[in-house]
Amino acid sequence: MAIADTGLWIALAYSQDQYHELAKKCLAELSTRNERLITTCAVMIETCHFLLARTGGDSQLSFIKKYHRRLFGVFELHADHAVKVAQLMEKYADLPMDLADASLVILAG
Repeated sequence: MAIADTGLWIALAYSQDQYHELAKKCLAELSTRNERLITTCAVMIETCHFLLARTGGDSQLSFIKKYHRRLFGVFELHADHAVKVAQLMEKYADLPMDLADASLVILAG
């Protein structure tokens, strides 16, 4: 599985994004290797927020429909992850690290 952050979803949905073509190419390569994408619920929320703001409701709906068709997996945070999330947010507060970022670190771990 390949972990997908908000940037990938935005680049795929927004043709004016500087990484749009690269994102499409990476997705095609993953597909040829039969590799699935996985993200987190926090990233999905962040993605929907940015898609709505940048491209409007249609791209947000398209993203959710991809989820409905199970074109990517979603990792869910649980209460037992809260301590690690807080530690990551404190450690990287100068960046800053948000919930979506912390959830990806936990997923990767």
